[in-house]
Amino acid sequence: MATQIRTLEDLALPYLDYESQEYRADPASVVRAARERIWLARSVRGYEVLSYETCSLLTLDKEHLDGAGSEYYRQQNASDLIIQYASEGMLPLMPWIRHDPIRRVLQLAFSASRVRQLRPVMRACAEGLLDAHTVSGELDLVADFNDAYPIEVVCRLLGVPVAEIPLFKEWTVSLARLSYHPIGPYRGEIDRALRGLYEYFRDLVARRRAEPAHDFVTAIIEAESDPGNADRLSEGEIFGALVNLLFAGHDTTRLQFGSAVALLMQNRTQWDALVENPDLATAAIDESMRLQPSLHTILRTVTQDLVVDDIHFSPGTPIALNIFAANRDPAMFPNPDVFDLARANATKHLTFGRGHRLCLGHALARAEMTEALQVLATRFPDMHLVDSSAFSGSSAATQGLERIRVRLT
Repeated sequence: MATQIRTLEDLALPYLDYESQEYRADPASVVRAARERIWLARSVRGYEVLSYETCSLLTLDKEHLDGAGSEYYRQQNASDLIIQYASEGMLPLMPWIRHDPIRRVLQLAFSASRVRQLRPVMRACAEGLLDAHTVSGELDLVADFNDAYPIEVVCRLLGVPVAEIPLFKEWTVSLARLSYHPIGPYRGEIDRALRGLYEYFRDLVARRRAEPAHDFVTAIIEAESDPGNADRLSEGEIFGALVNLLFAGHDTTRLQFGSAVALLMQNRTQWDALVENPDLATAAIDESMRLQPSLHTILRTVTQDLVVDDIHFSPGTPIALNIFAANRDPAMFPNPDVFDLARANATKHLTFGRGHRLCLGHALARAEMTEALQVLATRFPDMHLVDSSAFSGSSAATQGLERIRVRLT
């Protein structure tokens, strides 16, 4: 007997209302209830995939799915500058035809050895930021550490002079508004940040072309211009790639590290285990990325007729791979709402994506957060959580705590 193919219109799908009081109070419960009905839901972003297995498969599907592209922002009446950046720099949204060649060039510059060489710099940055608060014994981890630490590391990777680093903190926090929906209220703020970054990188790239240095900007220029490289990038794509590295390397890392520390403070036995064995820091980072990912959503658009579990998706259908839901799927992660450093398969989370769309900076982000967490556990074994604020922007694709006040001693 032939299987009956269902259309999306045939289904009474649950609706994820990000702005509802219920979702804001307990998003995990809302997602769990929806997934228990069916692996698919609707939202303001389109059709949300809630199961780990289906999300995992669709992250690799280049035949039927593509990046949402600049059309995602064009539909929100975004500015020309935002649409330009989405077209030239935002790798997660970019269609395969330009995503792949840009990624190949960036991979040549993003070497594992470059990340290893930065680890002492990461530790020194973390130590320096914490030294300023040792006497007072308290700090707001978000404002006093997270907002500064990853941007300083990424700027050192790029070769940005230390004195100019404060410029980037404001710009990258403003760029985080790109993950909100709708972005209309933040259009002016985003435009100002993009103008500042594009002007800065236009000057920096020109300087590195004239005077190469041992930094990531020089490495991109050399990789792109190598005679053996067939993937030529436009100037706009080079600038866009650098803006994207700065944005992704700062915003998602600062949010993710805050979640990791908050979860450890709320699960004291896990923190004590980390203090006893700082090598557990990497496991703590991966488990926090599973349970409270800073990236909640990956956007795709259907390009060819797609059938999943007898459900038909027609070309043009917007799909959101719900990473938050997939990472809490009990079919993949038993007791999914429990934070457990001993979880054997925590590294299987989808927060970094998979395959051809695997986050280019995943090794850098893991190293940054691991070094910082080891510094905290070693220097402040009795650290306690004083208070924290609710998650900001429940409709945002990236999320994190607004405030995490800790007592260091």
